[in-house]
Amino acid sequence: MTTDPAAPTVHRIPTRNGDELRVLDWGGSGPPVVLLHPNGFCGGLYEPVAATLLGTARAVAIDLVGHGGSTTPTDPTRYRFASMANDVLDVLDHLDLCGIAGVGGSLGGAVAVLVDQLDPGRWSQLLLAEPVAFPQSFFGTTTPNPMAVAARRRRRVFATRAEMRAQYFDKAPLSQLSDEALDAYLRWGTVDRPD
Repeated sequence: MTTDPAAPTVHRIPTRNGDELRVLDWGGSGPPVVLLHPNGFCGGLYEPVAATLLGTARAVAIDLVGHGGSTTPTDPTRYRFASMANDVLDVLDHLDLCGIAGVGGSLGGAVAVLVDQLDPGRWSQLLLAEPVAFPQSFFGTTTPNPMAVAARRRRRVFATRAEMRAQYFDKAPLSQLSDEALDAYLRWGTVDRPD
């Protein structure tokens, strides 16, 4: 495993639902810490955190379904929190990780809570920031999740990453990120188009 936070090992791990999740594994010495991102972001957002963990832990970040480099399903039920929690369990099983620490922000925190409900003891400890665990019936069957709607409003195409950075630098919630986290998001949360 690599110890360079700029060059994690990238895994593409299949889930029981037929999707694939991108997993960034920075390696490191010590027990694993699994990082779960907020809605509309990706695991690479945690690259600066991974860099600080490498001396004491193995840093692993998961792109939840529909985020970052993971599969984008067309079935809307795949975006339910419980479905994402099962995906995380599939990744943890694939990497043979149990009794580990988890870190989750917002959506990632809610998914971590549901992982614990589905498989008590999978986490040895959790650090959660604003976990938004809504009951499945909260939005009904026809009302869209307002957080997902807001994330979809983000501009999708920029001429360069520098243009994207300038656009996001002053807009919440991205303006609240450290420079390192914003750069990590731009690196891992974007793809180059041929044009």
